[in-house]
Amino acid sequence: MQQKVDKILKGLESGQITPEEAYSYIYENEKYKDTDKSENNKDIAIIGFACRFPDAESSDKLWLNIIKGSAAIKNIPEDRWKLDEELKKRGVKPFASMCRYGGFIDGVDLFDANFFEITEEEAVAMDPQHRLLLEAVMEGIEYSGYSREGLWGSRTGIFIGARGGDYKQGFDNNYQNARAALTGTLGNFNSARISNFFNFKGPSLVFDTACSSSLVSTHYACKSILNHECDMAVAGGVHLCINADTFISLNLMPRSLASNGVSYTFDKRADGFVPGEGVGVVILKSLTKAVEDGDTVYAVIKGSAVNNDGNTIGVTTPDLDAQQEVVEMALKAASVDAATISYIEAHGTGTMIGDPIEIRAIDKAFKKYTDNKSFCALGTVKPNIGHLDTAAGIASIIKVVLSLYNKKIPPTLNIEMPNPRINFVDSPFYPAAYLSDWNPVGGVRRAGISSFGFGGTNCHMILEEAPAQVKSTEEFEDRKEQLFLLSAKSQEALKKLAENYSVYLSKNTQLKLGDICFTAGTSRTSFKNRLAVLCSSTSELSQKLGSMEVLTGDGLAASHKVAFMFTGQGAQYSGMALELYENQPIF
Repeated sequence: MQQKVDKILKGLESGQITPEEAYSYIYENEKYKDTDKSENNKDIAIIGFACRFPDAESSDKLWLNIIKGSAAIKNIPEDRWKLDEELKKRGVKPFASMCRYGGFIDGVDLFDANFFEITEEEAVAMDPQHRLLLEAVMEGIEYSGYSREGLWGSRTGIFIGARGGDYKQGFDNNYQNARAALTGTLGNFNSARISNFFNFKGPSLVFDTACSSSLVSTHYACKSILNHECDMAVAGGVHLCINADTFISLNLMPRSLASNGVSYTFDKRADGFVPGEGVGVVILKSLTKAVEDGDTVYAVIKGSAVNNDGNTIGVTTPDLDAQQEVVEMALKAASVDAATISYIEAHGTGTMIGDPIEIRAIDKAFKKYTDNKSFCALGTVKPNIGHLDTAAGIASIIKVVLSLYNKKIPPTLNIEMPNPRINFVDSPFYPAAYLSDWNPVGGVRRAGISSFGFGGTNCHMILEEAPAQVKSTEEFEDRKEQLFLLSAKSQEALKKLAENYSVYLSKNTQLKLGDICFTAGTSRTSFKNRLAVLCSSTSELSQKLGSMEVLTGDGLAASHKVAFMFTGQGAQYSGMALELYENQPIF
């Protein structure tokens, strides 16, 4: 413990960590120093993530939209379906309060089949949900600092919230594409394709609990890590509105969809949710292993729980007692006091009855721990991007991870007049209507996430900010010059990748050049089209990548060893290769 305190003090002196972070780090160590070691090993680290949500092709864009208070809801794109024509086919008459809006993502028909070693024939027959998941997992793994080659054959598990889609392409009249069409539409292939492409040997599972699917999938991913079934896990979910069937069915259910395309969660005007679509994944590892491996930890999953409503007055009717119970179970699993939770990412569908039941349930759970009022912010991402069905839970997780990482509580849209059925005044909660700093409670920032399935499967999860990651002040300074490497499967892709790096680096000049070059050179898959940049600063690297002032060429078909040769016959001198010796472990 004393060594850890000394390290923290050094970090404070050098300015690497703030006093607030130091307090948080010490507080958590003090809290758990007398507990059994196995208790500490229950924590799961989120070491990477990736997403595509409405008007947010990346997590950076999602965060920007959320803190700006932007909504990505729009009319149904004509390239999906024309609602009036679909209604006519089904003999349904349109009505004035029918919802004609949603949160849609662009380019769902685009896919680089060659990149994922899939034939054109098979790609055409693949459900776009499968394609989106492959892309998201690839991005998430690289974001976490790993590559396909580095994880090849590893005990990595895949846990996906999804269902068999409505995609019907692939079958011709003679059923010549039967195999491709079958594997392209079956729900289990949402995960099976990923395991196959990356040669992952851990569990490969798909969960369909409707709206709670991707939070439930993350819950069981954590359990699988803790049960040593896998060393690392990818958890997430996907949902696409490929045809009009579900959309029309929801419209025909009274008080389900918002007629004007606006979700008024927790507000007096609440009259339903807005459908949405998207894909998201998180990369998970035990916190102990993540710290040992030097991974960047973005947030920590402290614990979670799953249950079901059981028998209610209707199979789709939510049950207050069951929702209360799942929150209490999650708090117990996480070994935390509800009084230390300062934000709740609610299921928050924006229905007049559903929202009050949810808040009443969590209110009753919290009051078993504390009588404090209005200390915990309440929000939801659904007014920004819509209700993503099987991907709703992962959208909530990624939002909370970004909030913890940036130490901000973002605004929830459209809260002007609180729902009269919700008693905020006498509860621990207040609606997060404005962007604010996230101040720690008890020395730590913690959040709860709720997701309730259409059919009664409930899940609640407790997240906490990442522990202070103190770097040793005795580390060697970066070399005067660094070698930055990138590769792609085509020159066009390489140019686009270089442009993306250039823009990112221009906005993040505080990043260490050595870290950037190391990660780009070791955590990305190596492809034939390559570039190399010799640089001495992030600004120089950004400028060279932006103007493509780089050395490019084709990579060798086979890998070769590199040898260093030093001449003899008196050519040596005092201090020769000193910089290599001081900075490179291999020397």
